[in-house]
Amino acid sequence: MSLSDLLQLQTMEPRHGLGGDIQLDVLNSACIDARMFNKRPGETDIQAVTRCAQNLAPNAANTIRSGLYPQLSDVTVLNNYFQAKESNLLLTDTPHSPIVYALVCHRCRDATVGSTSDHRGFLLGTFGNGVNFGWGLYHNSLTELRLLTYDTAGTLQTCDKTYVGSPLTLFRIHEVIINATTMSLRDVTDGTAAVTTAIVGHRTGSQTLTYFGRTTTGADFVDSVHKDMTVALVLNAEPTAGEKTTLIAQMRRLIAEQQIVEGT
Repeated sequence: MSLSDLLQLQTMEPRHGLGGDIQLDVLNSACIDARMFNKRPGETDIQAVTRCAQNLAPNAANTIRSGLYPQLSDVTVLNNYFQAKESNLLLTDTPHSPIVYALVCHRCRDATVGSTSDHRGFLLGTFGNGVNFGWGLYHNSLTELRLLTYDTAGTLQTCDKTYVGSPLTLFRIHEVIINATTMSLRDVTDGTAAVTTAIVGHRTGSQTLTYFGRTTTGADFVDSVHKDMTVALVLNAEPTAGEKTTLIAQMRRLIAEQQIVEGT
């Protein structure tokens, strides 16, 4: 096989990276966090959890903070996704950035989500309790997904995507954008227009990115909800329309590699 054939095969592989990391087709240098939650043939649960705690973004430091993850008391490790709740959060060293662009494939089938006003299903973000910094994406109920952030005045801003029925119990791709003037949440799977909220600035803080839960828990936000997550990409730059199309296509190839079908 020639070198050109090898390069072509690498391009067809959705991750591209010869070492298994994720090389994006566009804006590769802007990718600050990339995760694929899965279990490989022959792996034990703890081996899968430990491996998937590694950041697959290019040149990631991959420093795992001790004491919080990996834990397995409530994590269900499946071949193509992880199911976990806040007590099993993944705390990373990925910093909060002034611009956030994220794609995440997830679902929630826990009927307790939204059963009380403080019972949410946190997916990812830098949002902490009682500190007016950061952003977060979470299931507000089985029919509503919420994106939140703080503006420069420290005021909490929200952006809600609501549904009829329970499509959030099925794997869907959602797109998050937060910049200096707007926050938006879009369902890529159903192709509907983004829900947007105007903001005045975006307040960053010292919190780092977490998955499956927040770094702290308070009475205003109790998260014992199980969430399913398979692939997540986080960038610190906002793509153009054409770049978004390319990134979403690659996201779908990554999901296919996980043997996940959108809408199931």
